[in-house]
Amino acid sequence: MTVRAALAATITLAALSLAPARARANPTSRGPSSPGDGAPYRASEAEDTRPSLLGGESPQTEGPSTLPPEQQPLPVPFPVPNPIVAGWRDDAFFISDRGRDWFISPGARLQVDFHMFNPHTLSDERSAGGVSTPSLLRTGVQIRRARVELAGGVFSFLTWRVGAELTDNGPQTAADMHVNLRLHPVVNVQIGQFDAPFTMENRTSDRYLDFIERSLTVRALGVPTGKEIGLMLWGEDRLHRAYWSVGVFNGGGPDRFTPSNQVEAAARFFFHPFMMSHRRGIGRQFQVGLSGRLAHRSLGAHSPYPAMDTPAGYTLFSPALAPDLTLVQSGRQWAVAAELDLPLDRFDLRGEFVYVRNHTGEVAAALDGALARDPVRLGALEGFGFYVQAAYWLIGLPPSAVRPEHNDTMARPGYQDPPTVRVDRAQALRAPLGLQAVARFDTVQMAYRGASRDARGGGDSGASGRYKVLAAEVGLNLWVTRHLRVLLNYRHYWFPEQPWEVTADANHMRGPTGHPSSYGEFSVRAAINL
Repeated sequence: MTVRAALAATITLAALSLAPARARANPTSRGPSSPGDGAPYRASEAEDTRPSLLGGESPQTEGPSTLPPEQQPLPVPFPVPNPIVAGWRDDAFFISDRGRDWFISPGARLQVDFHMFNPHTLSDERSAGGVSTPSLLRTGVQIRRARVELAGGVFSFLTWRVGAELTDNGPQTAADMHVNLRLHPVVNVQIGQFDAPFTMENRTSDRYLDFIERSLTVRALGVPTGKEIGLMLWGEDRLHRAYWSVGVFNGGGPDRFTPSNQVEAAARFFFHPFMMSHRRGIGRQFQVGLSGRLAHRSLGAHSPYPAMDTPAGYTLFSPALAPDLTLVQSGRQWAVAAELDLPLDRFDLRGEFVYVRNHTGEVAAALDGALARDPVRLGALEGFGFYVQAAYWLIGLPPSAVRPEHNDTMARPGYQDPPTVRVDRAQALRAPLGLQAVARFDTVQMAYRGASRDARGGGDSGASGRYKVLAAEVGLNLWVTRHLRVLLNYRHYWFPEQPWEVTADANHMRGPTGHPSSYGEFSVRAAINL
């Protein structure tokens, strides 16, 4: 009996030592709070916390429960300190963690245009000097932009954006592709491909342009390439009184690497002088600024001088001076610009002035399009342009007033801040409706002079002369939120230096055949921006 009693006592003690602590706890108690409850994970007081044989924590193993199913304890969820959240904030979709350590924001834009010309009987070709030049006037519909984008950020000081344009023979054409490092609120480093810091309009996203395209002054004369590849330092004080940006770029335009050691510098500064003195006044957003560009182009780069086109595709000035002669950039290129914007509640007055002086060369072109190394002539293109624009909101308010926080710069002219999402603050979805009437006067006036380097060049260039165009534009913009727009624009062009008779020089700024002194374009755009 003694041996039997000792054996029974040993088995009983072993069973008690192996029994799970949770089975002796309250069978109706809940497990730790889930991450959604906002309470941190805490181990149950009855939980076995004895060290395991492996030297770590208890393996948390349990034997089969003898309790009914409705009285068995709930399973312990895996603790997630910062769960992933998704939603809509700052007019963008986003995916982020609750701690705001990172975020991803997908986006896209689609702009479909319809163009028609006045008069509708315009000839599709113009002929002068025995050369027939297509005018590319096409009444119909075109997809102007079809872009997919992805933006994001890490730890609130490193943000990035990548975009691909799908309208140029596939998705190989890059749009905005850059990384921004925030060293300090007034010091940022941005590297990649983005809109060059020259003029207010070039730094305004096409999402928020008042017209279908940028002005002729900015697009054709000031910064024809629009986007550049390079590095930019920029910043703005906390109260948005002053903004500065300085950058160094390739100078060859988007998607173009230039191995000829050519480089371009650009800078832009603007101020809000009444930001502090008019805290609640309608003139506190008054903006005035200056910008400049300086570059040097090598003849070896064979960079054709940018063509000057209308939004509907009509070429006003072409680098193809003749079938076998191309105008290229050569030597020093520089430009300066001044800007002004005066928003007064529903009314807005805006304007810019641009002056350029660019050295050029005329290079012979072979039948296969290859350019000769030595120029036939050297020359210079010098001129100025300016525009004055007025707008009034018939219904609603500007898109910058849809979300009236003081730091909302997304829709203001001249701003292109890095992507950001404040997931810690809720934002209600609203669908404001706005109707804006706009009018603009625009002009470009320049002179080109090409002189031969020696007697073999044949004297002065046939393209030498004065070039002048005047443009008047009117339009209506219908906004449904910041993301759906319908734009109606009419533009009429006058060429004062061009007589009604067709001259021998087909390259001078002039209208199509039959209407060389003036012609008009009517355009409608439907745009979706996400």
